[in-house]
Amino acid sequence: MNLTTGTKIKIDESVFEGSWKRPKYAGDRTIVGTIIKDSYGNLRGQHTFTIEVESADGVDCPPVGKKIFRKGRTLYKNAEVLSQPENHEELAEEKSRRATEAKNKKHWTWIYEAEHAAGENKLYKIPQWWWRENPDAKKYVRDNLLDGVDPFDDEVPVEPWSPITHYTCYGCGSLFYSRSPECRRCGDEACDINDNI
Repeated sequence: MNLTTGTKIKIDESVFEGSWKRPKYAGDRTIVGTIIKDSYGNLRGQHTFTIEVESADGVDCPPVGKKIFRKGRTLYKNAEVLSQPENHEELAEEKSRRATEAKNKKHWTWIYEAEHAAGENKLYKIPQWWWRENPDAKKYVRDNLLDGVDPFDDEVPVEPWSPITHYTCYGCGSLFYSRSPECRRCGDEACDINDNI
């Protein structure tokens, strides 16, 4: 399913009352509407859709004509496509281009945050394929974030594009999947690669 502007959809969703800390299930609702806009967030690249309500049924329904917003990760799970615009293929290609740009921007933001000590672990969330397709990013990280590291030092940071491996910890016996041989549970750094997994 590829949702684009002009697509008419039906959304089935649960409704909750109360605070976000103690929500109480109130019931379900069904909303039918047309996507009038979609965008990717500037900082994190989260996909958001703006939907104009055409009909609604159930608990706490929005009025007809109201514009509602839904995150893409939620909408793709709960939506059913009723109809698509005639130029759907063209809109899907344009959306795909914007999605790629948003992912690139998000990953460069994570690199910038790691450089300024705001999110070092985010580097390890960047997928391997992105590092392969962006050798300039790999060079930038190697030159600016890993610069001056003594290769004989035990504290050498593991490069974010290095392969992920299964390890067994000698300290606590736990099995874990990581780029670094340091155990997350006990902090032991003398973990061994586990080839049996």
